[in-house]
Amino acid sequence: MHRLDRLERHEAARQQPARHTFAVANTLSETVMRAEPVQSAKVRRSAWKRWPKWILLLVLFFWAADTGISLLIRHSRLQRKITARLESAFGRPVEVARYDFSLWGWPTLEAQSITVAEDPRFGQEYFLRAESLTMRLRWRSLLRGRLEFGTFSLGRPSLNLVRDASGDWNLAEWLPRPSASAGAIAPVGPPLPPSSPLRFTRIEVDSGRINFKRGDEKLPFAFVGVKGYLEPESPGRWQLDLQATPMRAAVIPQQAGTLHLSGHVGGTSSRLRPAALDLSWIGASIPDVLRLARNYDYGVRGTLALWLNAQTDADAWALQGRAELRQLHRWDLSLRADNPAVNLTAKMHWNPMNPGIQFEEATLEAPHSNARVRAEISWDHRRVPLKDQVSPFGVEV
Repeated sequence: MHRLDRLERHEAARQQPARHTFAVANTLSETVMRAEPVQSAKVRRSAWKRWPKWILLLVLFFWAADTGISLLIRHSRLQRKITARLESAFGRPVEVARYDFSLWGWPTLEAQSITVAEDPRFGQEYFLRAESLTMRLRWRSLLRGRLEFGTFSLGRPSLNLVRDASGDWNLAEWLPRPSASAGAIAPVGPPLPPSSPLRFTRIEVDSGRINFKRGDEKLPFAFVGVKGYLEPESPGRWQLDLQATPMRAAVIPQQAGTLHLSGHVGGTSSRLRPAALDLSWIGASIPDVLRLARNYDYGVRGTLALWLNAQTDADAWALQGRAELRQLHRWDLSLRADNPAVNLTAKMHWNPMNPGIQFEEATLEAPHSNARVRAEISWDHRRVPLKDQVSPFGVEV
């Protein structure tokens, strides 16, 4: 009996650790169940690793689309169709080296090395030339299978403004007239392919240049560093804002100043009328202004600021201007605090069709005096006999 009791107690002692093992097993199983969120975190980390692959595929898609569409335009009839639309817009023959298409940021079509030919009546040189012409396309037109333009951006353009012997400008002749008359002269040059007019919402210019010519003679005066924009404000009305720096061949000015032109003009159907423009020329030195105008240093030193407002409804212009001259002194004299200053304000009437300008009222203001002037200046006496010619300048004080 004692032996049997010892065996039972021994068996009970052996069973006691088994209960502790069972508790440890329960703890381990619970730990394994709580480890499942760690596995889901690994799944999320693996999903983040796929993003670079999708980005790389997207970049490859855009690159392939740009390259493929650019090659399609260059080696198909699309290039001739796009060039024909540009010719319809400019009204003159257009040459383009190549077209590039891009989807980055916005669908754009870029014309490289574009040249717009001149009307033979105004010479054989180009009318407009630019290193690039970037045309932003409209998504809706592309989805409908059409080609409509948004913003035009001209990169480093060069424009030739020519005036012939009869006083006509090539820019004015390029613009359509308000109404076609029976006796209108047809434009000279090869016929242009029929196409719908080119529409755009904005023209941007960067690092441009404007040259001036009188017939076949190229004038030494030009505008460089032209930048700004031109956009429609309302039907038949445009808003513009342009800046430029004047220059003259063989003259290196030290302080030429900056020209700023802003305002509103009419549409091309009304030949840019009516117009209301504001012109300013600030930061210029008087010797550089004289050298730009006459290519000669008259020995006058000082600074110049000029503001001009111009308005027109027809051919004649109503002008109001103000010029401020400061620190006037002779070239061989040192700058002093009491150097004189002069202000000049004037109201003028100018008709580009007549070789003259009329000063309705002008006022010259000095520190201790002023003068009021009325004057009329004319510079054309070719049709007047020599014996009947009078002085071209008259002043009433």
